[in-house]
Amino acid sequence: LGLETALASLAFAPDGKTVASASLGGRVRVWDVRADKEVSNTEFPIPGAIPRVRFTSNTELVAWGTNGAQPL
Repeated sequence: LGLETALASLAFAPDGKTVASASLGGRVRVWDVRADKEVSNTEFPIPGAIPRVRFTSNTELVAWGTNGAQPL
């Protein structure tokens, strides 16, 4: 997945074609699995890890969450 820091969370979309990863360094990446291509790469200005990443049921939205040091 081309991560610079350790993986904190990984989620497959319901369509099975997309995967999202969240890192301990505050970065969320979205990948097209079939094309083996990164389609989004966003670093969030928050301290620490993004402990959860999920897709909506229609695969159109990636949700992530953190509450300071406490996972949502």
